[in-house]
Amino acid sequence: MRVIILQDYNKGVLTPFLIEAVIAEARKRRILTAVDPKKANFFAYRGVDLFKPNLKEIRDSAPFPVRPDLDSLQQASDFLRERLQNQFTMITLSEKGLYLDGGNGGKIYPTVPRNIADVSGAGDTVISIAA
Repeated sequence: MRVIILQDYNKGVLTPFLIEAVIAEARKRRILTAVDPKKANFFAYRGVDLFKPNLKEIRDSAPFPVRPDLDSLQQASDFLRERLQNQFTMITLSEKGLYLDGGNGGKIYPTVPRNIADVSGAGDTVISIAA
């Protein structure tokens, strides 16, 4: 299985035109796509297979409050699927774990507490493993 990971850092490389072209080409070639979005292009990833924002990003982008509970995260996932037509939604919840929805009702996967000195790169790690 092949996958293209779009890791958006809001640096200007992933423009809406490039995002659309990569996703379209991946679909033609039957290559899965996964994205860790940022705010600037949050809704430009229409048709991506896995959409993985963090809780802050979905809170900043949804037109309703999003809480780290199952009902609220399901509402956010449904909202994203309606806008983006993505297959999977994964929302990272920091110390509360992550939420995963494949279109038939999501689930929260809790974390195991650890002493962490630096969380830099945590989103990169999650999207890589998920992809």
